[in-house]
Amino acid sequence: MGARMQILSEDVARQLSLTVEDFDPGNETQAPFQVRVTVENASGLELDSCDTGAPLNLSYHWRNAETGEIYQFDGLRTELNPALPAGSVGSYWMKVVTPSMPGSYLLEVSLVQEYVMWLDGLARISPPPRVVRVTHQPWWTAPDSSVIFSPHEILNRQSLRK
Repeated sequence: MGARMQILSEDVARQLSLTVEDFDPGNETQAPFQVRVTVENASGLELDSCDTGAPLNLSYHWRNAETGEIYQFDGLRTELNPALPAGSVGSYWMKVVTPSMPGSYLLEVSLVQEYVMWLDGLARISPPPRVVRVTHQPWWTAPDSSVIFSPHEILNRQSLRK
């Protein structure tokens, strides 16, 4: 069990930076992929995704590239593992899943201190360099729906109809 991560002040949050280094999302809806990011911790605190208290995690939002509206606010969480010592820089692979509907989106990476705050607008965050176009739905996706059926479920439904 980890130590308790203290609640970050806005001053400490402003001493953090997050930069997107590399990613290749493909073009399928609800497809998992990884984003390589660099986190710089210029604060005097160790950043940790411990099990207790208010852990600090990497996460993301998807924004509709055409309208500017948030499509998905709460992305998957990726732990800062290993913890990032004060005054250091670390590289991490974030877990991300593409949006469930075809379209053009902007991936906005962020840091979130669970149960406390998102660090959007506080930490220096470099946006990804391009728009992500999701154009292809897997064959097991219901048309015009964000509901995903497993291939096994579809096969079972076809068997029941016979």
